[in-house]
Order: sequence, then structure tokens, then C-alpha cells
Amino acid sequence: MMKSYGNKVKVSFSKTEMETNACGRKFWFVEGEATVRRSLFRKKTWHFVYYVDADLGRISMMRGRKISNN
Repeated sequence: MMKSYGNKVKVSFSKTEMETNACGRKFWFVEGEATVRRSLFRKKTWHFVYYVDADLGRISMMRGRKISNN
């Protein structure tokens, strides 16, 4: 699934699934990549992981790391 956020940012979601932690709370696990175009030939790409609380709809944890710097 590919979503476009304006001309300079592209977000690609690779995985979404429901998970339950040890306390019984449900979370959406969302994984993907975001690419930001800095200029005509330069892009930055990040891999991200979100854990979204299924009851409240709030992001409870987020992780990200830079993949490339073109």
C-alpha cells in the first residue's frame, strides 16, 4: 500500500497487524518506510515502526532509523 503526502514525501506501509501484550491490551503494529525528497537528486529514507493503542487511538511507541542518504 503506497500513500503520497504531498510532492516531497512518500510513505509505504509494509505491515499492519493487531497484537496483544502481556497485560491484555491491544495494539496496532504498523511498519513501513518514508522517503523525503530533498532536491531533484537527493532523497532520505527512514524505516519506521509504530505501536498504536487500539482503544485510545494514540501512538504509544515509535521507532525509526535512517536507511539511506542519497
